[in-house]
Amino acid sequence: TREVLKELTGNVVKPLGPTLLQVPDRPARIGVLESFTSQMFASRGTHGWGVSWEADAHLVLQWAQLQPQILFEEQILRDGLADLDVLVMPACDVLTESVATAIAAFQTRGGILVADENLAPRLTPDILIESYRRTGRPDEDKAVLQAKAAQLRRELDPYVERYGESDNPDVVVRFRQSGNNDYLFVINDHRAFGDYVGHHGRVMEVGLPSSAAVTVRRAAGTVYDLVDHREVPTRSIDGGLVFDTDLGPGDGAVYLIPDAPIADVDIEAPASVTRGQEAHLAVTIRSIDGVPVGAVVPVEVEIADASGVRAEYSGYYGAADGALSIDLSLATNDEPGDWIITVRELASGKVASKVMTVLP
Repeated sequence: TREVLKELTGNVVKPLGPTLLQVPDRPARIGVLESFTSQMFASRGTHGWGVSWEADAHLVLQWAQLQPQILFEEQILRDGLADLDVLVMPACDVLTESVATAIAAFQTRGGILVADENLAPRLTPDILIESYRRTGRPDEDKAVLQAKAAQLRRELDPYVERYGESDNPDVVVRFRQSGNNDYLFVINDHRAFGDYVGHHGRVMEVGLPSSAAVTVRRAAGTVYDLVDHREVPTRSIDGGLVFDTDLGPGDGAVYLIPDAPIADVDIEAPASVTRGQEAHLAVTIRSIDGVPVGAVVPVEVEIADASGVRAEYSGYYGAADGALSIDLSLATNDEPGDWIITVRELASGKVASKVMTVLP
């Protein structure tokens, strides 16, 4: 865990964090209700642990290559269900009158209700998914839950088109979105019993490699690996893009998909600036069309003073709409001479440099 956490921090959190903080989830079309009323009056709920049927229902949706949003009753009453196509209701034995009325109206307008045999009797599910209680054998339990995921896919396919999916249920996908630009997370969930605690048959603690073909249903786009900082080969299908991903044990990946390929990085900086003053730096990441990329692009800025020492304002940034502005305040005792500003965008890996002379 220590080594993996170090790798995750160094390869994902630090370089991509400033970008991902600016990028929300893709709007959800599928919701999962966690009913507080059922938790209080029917002893349901996860209670902070992922061992209940409600948590497993969420896993089923992920293995079915669906991207659910967890909902609470207050959200339904406040925001309604107009944005959803499917509402999944695991362990919803008891509901308030107002929530049940809202869900009935959702069904009446054509929304699909997926629920188990415990659903409050006022409502009738369009698709029944029987609840499952784990046996304590994680390999057998996972096989049952993935079978439920495959069955749910078959039943929803005539009504719901997935925006993205992998052809391997052990490779889970999830999208964020900024404008027309997608940020795709891919996680390898392929595991087996190891020799640490696996011999007890309770935990599948060893990760195994996985491969998958990932489909994204968008008319155009270029796929970039934000961890390896490179363009990924794609092939076109009717109404979408497909690319291959190979993941190591316990591995994952993050991809950026803008409409047009990234062409270059441009840095604007003053030719010279006097110590104690401020230098304005402007960075632009342009697409092949010659305009700034519309996405939030992760960039690494490296500012080296005249002695080659890494200066303040160096670090990782998220360039919103392909643009980044930095006001570099120089101290009165900063090293005079030629400073080198280097910017590397972390999608295609393109690099640009600029020399700025600091005067005494």
